Amino acid sequence: MGAFARQRGFTFLLVIVLLASLGAIVVTGMLTALASTGKGEDLGRKFVRTQAALVAFVAEVGRLPCPANPATDTGDEVRASPTCTYPQGTLPWKALGLRRDDGYDPWGWKISYRVYAGAAGSLTQDAHPDTDSCAIDAGASMVCCDPTQTQGTSTANGTGDGGFCKKNNKTDPNNFLAGKGFSVNDFGAVRTGIAYVLISHGPSGYGGYTAANMQVTSPTNANELANMSATGTFVAAAASASTVSPDDPAHFDDIIAYAAVSDVISKAGRGARTWP
Repeated sequence: MGAFARQRGFTFLLVIVLLASLGAIVVTGMLTALASTGKGEDLGRKFVRTQAALVAFVAEVGRLPCPANPATDTGDEVRASPTCTYPQGTLPWKALGLRRDDGYDPWGWKISYRVYAGAAGSLTQDAHPDTDSCAIDAGASMVCCDPTQTQGTSTANGTGDGGFCKKNNKTDPNNFLAGKGFSVNDFGAVRTGIAYVLISHGPSGYGGYTAANMQVTSPTNANELANMSATGTFVAAAASASTVSPDDPAHFDDIIAYAAVSDVISKAGRGARTWP
């Protein structure tokens, strides 16, 4: 076992306690209804473990991992920094130090994973190579931002410096966060600035991938189609009645979890610092 895996195991103990304040787990009507069967509880545990692993990953390397190739079962992230090769891919469980089983929901479908890698600064990119930027800051780190100084230009979004904090400009953290992240429609309330989304495609599995690396039939429900997309807006909503067929446009059984960019960075200990 490598140093990274050993350290992450220790970090789990610290991070798991902090996840309650993330406000990240979205419990849909489906998850609540399934709690008595044990499957909802099982999925909730997997979401918590995965979110702890994602925070630990950022704490270690300063960025979020890219999704895995959904047509393979290696659990590896696949990326070409600053972008991801499979933006509509699945959970990179191996890269996160998790078990293969953690990459599957209780119905045997692969858990999908979306991470922000857009124009306002990819959260998956390596540290900035330019000499005027901070080499210790990768895509999901604000260590080189300084909330007390805004020397020089104060842009640090995608149009300013690739989404990094510039060490010579002591960039305002608000500029780093500007425009970063997905949108999630959470039971009618739109949340912005979302770093990643975890998606269980529910009992039907429509839109997800099987253990044999084959994609299940695409849904006809507009919200489930949105959850298949690379960039959303992603949707958390109440599940349809059990009598509604998965082929019906009214059918919905997806279950998602997500966290804000600022929360992930804060819990990973990668927040802005006051620099001399």
